[in-house]
Amino acid sequence: MIYIGYLRSFFTVTMFEVGGRMGKLAKVALVIVIILGILAIYGIISLYVGVYEGLKEVESPPSRFEVLETKIVNHDGCYPSLYVRFNTTKYTLLSIKLFTENGTLADEAFPTEGQTGVTLMLIPYGCYKNIFRPHTYTLKVFYGDRQIYSREIRVLGAKPEIRLLGISVENMTWVGYSVESMKLLVKNVGDVPLYITNTNIKVYVDEKQCPLATVEGNEVVVLPHTQKTIIISPSMCVAKKLKTKLTIEIEGYDTNYNVTFSVDLSKYLQSSK
Repeated sequence: MIYIGYLRSFFTVTMFEVGGRMGKLAKVALVIVIILGILAIYGIISLYVGVYEGLKEVESPPSRFEVLETKIVNHDGCYPSLYVRFNTTKYTLLSIKLFTENGTLADEAFPTEGQTGVTLMLIPYGCYKNIFRPHTYTLKVFYGDRQIYSREIRVLGAKPEIRLLGISVENMTWVGYSVESMKLLVKNVGDVPLYITNTNIKVYVDEKQCPLATVEGNEVVVLPHTQKTIIISPSMCVAKKLKTKLTIEIEGYDTNYNVTFSVDLSKYLQSSK
């Protein structure tokens, strides 16, 4: 019995000592786990803050965006367009758009770093297309999906003033008088370029359309507040009488322009060939 009691005492003391040692290790391990947990939480928070600040930087619009100038230009030689000069502090996600009066997107541009101007077409893919009627466009600037600028742009259109300078006429016996060519002075008092081409010009004699009309040089562009002298040569364009009416029609995107001259062809027969 004494022996058993001795063993019991020995194991009790031993287990106590082992338990004490294990308790110290557990405490150390717990401290390590706590430290690692704190570092992990700190890392997650730092990562979150970094991502948040990065997203915030991307999502925030430019601190300053201003339109310095807008003007109508003849882009690439044949497109009536709006040039927009601007100043901005940020280019990422920036888009500049032009809308027609019915809300249709006419054109858009995505400026790159350092760019100070964009050109927007008034008519989508409208090479050599005339605008004769007044229109109100809306210029809008977006940063991503967020609109940061809006302004209405009023366009009056091209306003031709045409004066007849001379006619080349040939007397075709028993048939009539063939109009070989017409010399015209064309002014544009509007604010949009005027385009006169082989495909958009028509000539009428006494309200009867001539089968074909060509422009010397094929295409003529008359910029706003300028003038040009042009020559139009109709084909198979015969007047039955000397006193007749000549009508010139220029096709447009929105409407056509017409001008009619009452002429006495006898005044021009002397210069005919």
